[in-house]
Amino acid sequence: MPRSAQPRVTTGLGRSSMRRLAMVAVVGLGGPAVGCEPGSTPRDEHSGDDARVALIQPEAWTPLPADEDPWPGHRPSRVDCPDHAWGPEAGTFEVETGTCNYASFVQPLEHGIEPGDRLSLTVHHLQLWAPEPASAHLALTVGGKKVWEAWPAIPSPEQVIDLEWVSDTRVDATEPVILHLHNHGINSWRLVRFERGDR
Repeated sequence: MPRSAQPRVTTGLGRSSMRRLAMVAVVGLGGPAVGCEPGSTPRDEHSGDDARVALIQPEAWTPLPADEDPWPGHRPSRVDCPDHAWGPEAGTFEVETGTCNYASFVQPLEHGIEPGDRLSLTVHHLQLWAPEPASAHLALTVGGKKVWEAWPAIPSPEQVIDLEWVSDTRVDATEPVILHLHNHGINSWRLVRFERGDR
């Protein structure tokens, strides 16, 4: 269990909005419970005054080979995710699911993680839509360990998922970071940040 976990919500809406959100988090690296509400936009505020170190780079993601995918049962028989459907966007990493039916991307961890490091993760999506009610699936693994996993309901309004927690595990720099995403409908997702507090 984490020694500390501080999910933080970036929103101007009331707590009643939470009842419209269906999302689950799975713990890993001493990971957090999910904290999110609709109607939010990304921001650069962080709790406390500590400097932050980026653990990923938006331009460093590359498609993950099928034989390395941690979710082979989720992978469709034909993956259609052209280059124009994903890539860096305004300092974030964006995936457009209207033209990408399944996304698994990988890059090396920029800096090592030690027990006691404070980690932060922000994911943003625009309004989610599909012809029929459904759910999306997002997950992030680091060095083979699941950091976070969620199943946002579709349809749902724009949301920011903004989390902070303390790691209880060591992961060396250059270990693989894997981002997984699939959903139904024409939707836009951005991985805004995955950071570590500076030591």
